[in-house]
Amino acid sequence: MDLRGFLVRCHRLQRNYSQEGLCRGICAVSYLSKLEQGKVQAADEIYQALFHRLGIVFQENEEWLAVWKEKLQELASAWFYGEQREAYELEKQMENLLNSPLCVDALLIKALYTKEHADKPLASASVFLPYMQDAQRFLYHFLCAGQALQSREEQTLSAILAQLQEAQKYGGWSILYQMKGDVYALMGDYSQALHHHLKAYDLACEQGFLPCMIDASMHIANCYSAMHAEGVMLMYYERCEHLCRSSKNKQMQAHVWYNIGSTYQQWGDFQKALPLLLKAYQILDDTFLCCHKLALLYEQLNQKKEGLRYVQEMERQLDSHEADGRREIVQFVRYRYGTAVDAEVYIDCLYTLCDTSRYFHGFCQFHLSYLIAALKKKRRYKEVMKLMEETKFS
Repeated sequence: MDLRGFLVRCHRLQRNYSQEGLCRGICAVSYLSKLEQGKVQAADEIYQALFHRLGIVFQENEEWLAVWKEKLQELASAWFYGEQREAYELEKQMENLLNSPLCVDALLIKALYTKEHADKPLASASVFLPYMQDAQRFLYHFLCAGQALQSREEQTLSAILAQLQEAQKYGGWSILYQMKGDVYALMGDYSQALHHHLKAYDLACEQGFLPCMIDASMHIANCYSAMHAEGVMLMYYERCEHLCRSSKNKQMQAHVWYNIGSTYQQWGDFQKALPLLLKAYQILDDTFLCCHKLALLYEQLNQKKEGLRYVQEMERQLDSHEADGRREIVQFVRYRYGTAVDAEVYIDCLYTLCDTSRYFHGFCQFHLSYLIAALKKKRRYKEVMKLMEETKFS
């Protein structure tokens, strides 16, 4: 299907032109109608005349198109491999790209680079779905799923899985299985999460895609952590650490230490947890969750004086992270360091932290033991039984 006819229709409707007014002296109304629907492909001169009447400069210079096709491919590759790239030039050329055969690619690449604001270019790209090739359809549905995952209060996890299933019709890349694994983990279905992360790792190995190999290894280990399978958990965390060292990815390596330390903390093995969390704290750029674990760990070790520095560091970081649920996390830690652990507000705060629609499943599981202990202390055993049944807490 010729994209030019669809672009003619889009611009005609934006300018509130009738078909008769636009095509007068150029072609018949019936022919324009077929052209807009992609049922016929007109001569280049007809498209040029229609764009000219609409006041559109349609980019058809072959040299310019070849340059920008390569640039868009480079931007896509850089994003998938985690390379730091800026998309300033893309933004400057966006109007020209939108009036060219590269308009769909430009919108999808813009969505890659606008992160939390990807909804706008994705909405613009959605009208081109009938004209998209398989790779474009894959990327569109994959990005829609990723966007919904960032703000999942607006969309259920099952709906996100449906988007990923749609993407899978057009490509079976490792990143697809990795995201499906992430969604299943958020749902607490670690068996399905593990299946998809293992598939993602195998595909990433075949594709030579190191970032996904690292990410999948981390999440495989996380799944085994949730299953309380210590030996195999450590095996996959070790593999992840080796991959991180090979790629000089110190941040992800620190996340390995953080995850192992958090697991041991949750299991009550504080002596194994402490050195790992302290080592991670020295490396991580974003130390908030590490401070959260260290503050609670020192409180559990009856060393609140040592842990207070981490509480204070969490508080200092609040101003730049207002919208991601951190205030409730800090409030909980404050309760642990104060005298409010017997108050109703403490239990309310824990119920918030155990809400899987706001926080990821593993984070909720970490706080569930605190909530159950607080409810038992209040003799609210029916709530305890209900929670344990709903969350499969053990």
